Amino acid sequence: MKRFLTIFLLPLITGFLFSFNPEPGPVQILPENIGFGKGETLVYRVHYSFFNAGEATITIDENFHRISNKDCYRVNVFGRSIGVFASILRIRDTWRTYMDKETLLPEKFYRSIEEGKYIIRETAFYHRETDTVRVIRRNKEGKLDWDKNFRTEENAHDIISGFYAMRAMDFDKFYIGYKFPMTAFFEDSTYTLQIKYLGTERIKTKFGKMNTHVFTPLMPGNELFEEGENTIKVYFTANEAKVPVKIRAEMFVGAVECDLKDYANVKGSLN
Repeated sequence: MKRFLTIFLLPLITGFLFSFNPEPGPVQILPENIGFGKGETLVYRVHYSFFNAGEATITIDENFHRISNKDCYRVNVFGRSIGVFASILRIRDTWRTYMDKETLLPEKFYRSIEEGKYIIRETAFYHRETDTVRVIRRNKEGKLDWDKNFRTEENAHDIISGFYAMRAMDFDKFYIGYKFPMTAFFEDSTYTLQIKYLGTERIKTKFGKMNTHVFTPLMPGNELFEEGENTIKVYFTANEAKVPVKIRAEMFVGAVECDLKDYANVKGSLN
């Protein structure tokens, strides 16, 4: 069942599963450069070939939440299958991160996965002083599957906080072909990829034509993707908000696209 989750949410989140690590290289997260704020809502349509497969909504809570003595943004991602796909597999997935408002590093991560009969609940606590993550997972009956501590890298993100760390970068400092490392902890492992900047591109969206910055992770070969670059492309608006308006993933099963369909409380103008 994990494959269905990956196919459904990967164009939106897992394209940047391996989240930005601010330590290596000249690129830094700049708090004054953050392109988002409390109350922001982004709604995406996920479609495969000619039919809609799902919908995903990302919201930043109106208030900061106190975690580990730090004020944190709380970001919720809710994904669901729709249309014909929903009749094949009912998906109701919730992903949540609490990330430090100063560093955008996660202090706590939660996911609730409901895909047909596959149900899990998982909470991860990040311990920055020891570079470890405690993961507690429960099955659909609520019984404990595991409670383990894992080693990770310094400044590791989760799969949502890395998404927002990208929006805190200064894209204007990048040149075509520029690459930088990204690292993240997910489930029980730490991952690192290289991300390549492809330059700017003007694309057609529901809200009109927009100038965008385009990025691609250099993907290793696996059961879903061919090895190399351009397998996944993410398009961020070339403005203050730096909103990802389109994500396209070339998979062995075909192309999956994720397009922004609605938004609210976006910083500045979307165009």
